Amino acid sequence: MENSSSASMQKTNKVSLILLNEIDSEEVNVTKTVFFFALGLVIIFGNATSIVIFWHRRFFLQRSTILLMNLTAADLLVGFVIIFTMLEDILPSFFISREVYSEINVGFDAFALLSSILFLAAISVERQHAVLRPLRHLFIPTCYYFSGVLTV
Repeated sequence: MENSSSASMQKTNKVSLILLNEIDSEEVNVTKTVFFFALGLVIIFGNATSIVIFWHRRFFLQRSTILLMNLTAADLLVGFVIIFTMLEDILPSFFISREVYSEINVGFDAFALLSSILFLAAISVERQHAVLRPLRHLFIPTCYYFSGVLTV
């Protein structure tokens, strides 16, 4: 009798543990979604503010800020990618199938994240050139900056 009650007690403990794990994973999912959605909104707001400030002060900017403006635009795309990724958890799947959504999301995610990283690398190379060859750096035509932006 003790063995059967002990076995049923173990089964009950396993079932309650499984249910608690499912509840915890749902809470973590909601917490993760809310956190990343808020993070995406902060990134979008901060970079949109920077773009507005760059736009209003465009006549006072130097050539090196062209790369900073493009990094801001790339980071704005990263914020949109975060929101777009979190929408997969929020929106029901009757608008678009999850497979199609995932394919679109992966391409958009790769583009935004790689463009942000490449702009960081371009800024690093530009700053290195400015430190190592300051006189030569002063006479670089602006068209090279624009070609660098278009390349990245």
